[in-house]
Amino acid sequence: IQETERLSFIEAVEKLAEEAGMEIPRATPEEQEVYNKRQRLQAVCETATRFYEACLHASEGAEARVYLEGRGLTPLAWKRHRLGYAPDDWRRTIEHLKAEGFSQDEIVDAGLAVMKDGGGEPYDRFRGRVIFPIPDIRGNPIAFGGRGMQPDAKPKYLNSSDTDLFHKGQILYRYKAAREALGRGGDGGMIVCEGYMDAIALAEAGFGHAVAPLGTALTEQQLSLLWRAGPEPVMCFDGDAAGVRAAFKVIDRALPFLEPGRSLFFALLPDGMDPDDLIRQQGPGAMAAQLDTSLPLVELLWRRERDAEPIDTPERKAGLEARLRTAASSIQHAGVRGAYERDLRQRMNEHFWQVRRQNRGQQPGQTGPISARGRREGRGLGLLVRAIDSPALLERCAEALSEAPFPDMDVAAIRDVTLDLIHADKTVDREAVTSHLENAGKSRAVTLLTEYPKAPSLDPDEIEGREWLIALEQFAAAGRTGDDGGPEIGVDATGSASAWRRHHQRVAEKRALRARVNEAAEQADNS
Repeated sequence: IQETERLSFIEAVEKLAEEAGMEIPRATPEEQEVYNKRQRLQAVCETATRFYEACLHASEGAEARVYLEGRGLTPLAWKRHRLGYAPDDWRRTIEHLKAEGFSQDEIVDAGLAVMKDGGGEPYDRFRGRVIFPIPDIRGNPIAFGGRGMQPDAKPKYLNSSDTDLFHKGQILYRYKAAREALGRGGDGGMIVCEGYMDAIALAEAGFGHAVAPLGTALTEQQLSLLWRAGPEPVMCFDGDAAGVRAAFKVIDRALPFLEPGRSLFFALLPDGMDPDDLIRQQGPGAMAAQLDTSLPLVELLWRRERDAEPIDTPERKAGLEARLRTAASSIQHAGVRGAYERDLRQRMNEHFWQVRRQNRGQQPGQTGPISARGRREGRGLGLLVRAIDSPALLERCAEALSEAPFPDMDVAAIRDVTLDLIHADKTVDREAVTSHLENAGKSRAVTLLTEYPKAPSLDPDEIEGREWLIALEQFAAAGRTGDDGGPEIGVDATGSASAWRRHHQRVAEKRALRARVNEAAEQADNS
C-alpha cells in the first residue's frame, strides 16, 4: 500500500484497518472520543455525497447535467469524481441527513449547514450548485466545493468552512487519486493547477496526477504533501498577469524548503488560458507540450528579478544582485542555498556580459533597447566554455552536451567542434577549439570563445563541479527559448524537463547521425 498509493506507514495501517473492519486502539478515552466524532462527521459527508450524486441524476439536476456536459464532462466522469448537485432549497440537505440518523449538531459541524446569526434554525450551505466532494488523503469525502452555474453567480465557487475534518490549507483536491496515478508509473511529481475543473479536465485527458489547492495560495503543508508524492511537481498556472503573480508567490513560499530531491517546475500557459481551456481547444497534446517545456524554479526566479526593473545603471545592477542574494539566502538547506547563489551569480554575470557585447555592437550614439534576438545570443555559452576549460568535466558530460539545445548557431558550432575533438581523442582546450573554428570560417564563434572570461578549472567530484553538472541538466530542462525568453512555439523541445531524462536513449542515434553526415561530407569532398 505504501508503494502503490504513496502512503506513509501510519496512513497505510489506518487504510488497511478500515478495510478489514478493525479499529485502531487509542491511547486515552479522550483520543477515542475525538476519533469517534471524526468518524461520525466522515459518515455525514459520505451520506451527503451520495445524496448530491442522486440529485444530479434526478429531474431537479437537469440544469447541472447540461452545465457539466457543456464543460466536456461525460456521465462516466461525473461518477469517477463523484460530482453532484445541491437542490436549490434552504433545508433539503438538512432534512435528508436527519432522516439518515444524523443530528443537527453533526450536520453543522460537518460544514453542511449554517447557523443563522442570532439563533434560529440552520439552513443548507450549498443550494443550486454543482457539487465537488473534497476527499482526504485516503479518498474519503470530508468537505465540498459548490460551483454556481450562472455567469453572475456570487460567489462563483463556495467551499466548506474549516471543520474538525477539513482545513483547506492542509489538503489538495484529488490528492489520493493523483498519488495513485504516480504510483502506477509516473515520475517527477504532481501537476498543480488552480481549480476543481482544471484538475478534473487534466485527469480526464490522461494526466491523472493532477491536483488543486482549495482557493488559497499554496501552503507549507500542501508543499509537503506534493513532495511526499514526487520530487519535482509542476505548478501549472494561467499565463496572464494573475497567473504569473500566483507563480511568484509559490516561489517565495517554496524557497525556504528546497532540498536535494525537492524542487518545483512551472508551466505558464499561453494567452491566459487555463488547462481546461487548452485541452478543450487544442487537445491533450498541447497540454503535454506545455508540461514538457516547464521551467525550473531557478529559471523563473531569475526572470522575475531580472525583469523587476531596468538594470541600466550601477545602482540598479546592485539592486538586482541584492534581490538575488536575498532570495537565495531564504533557502534553509546550506548545500542548495550555495548552489542557488552560484547559479544566480553565473546567470547575472553572463547576462551583463551579453549586454556589454550587444552594446559594443551598436552604432556610436545609439542607445536603443537590445533586440529580442540579442537576448538569445550566446545562450548556454558560459556552461560550454567552463567545460572546455575543465577537461575532467568533459569526461562526465559529453553525452549531455550533445543533447543540450543551443539556439545560437555559433555556440552550437563551438559545442560541435568540442565533441569532434573528444571523439577523435584529441586535446580539448580553447586553443584547439579556436583553431578548428577558424579553419571552418566561424569568426563569430571564435570571438565568443576567446572573449569569454577565464575561470578556474572545475573538478566534477568537488561541490562546484557537481553543481555545474546540475546546471547543465537545468539548462537542458529549460529547453529552447523564444525571442521573448519564453518557450518557443513550433520547435522540438528536446531540452524539456522530461526529455533530458531520456537523453541517454538518444545519444547512440545522434552519434550515428553525426557519422553519416561526416561520411556524406567526405564523399562530397572526394567527388
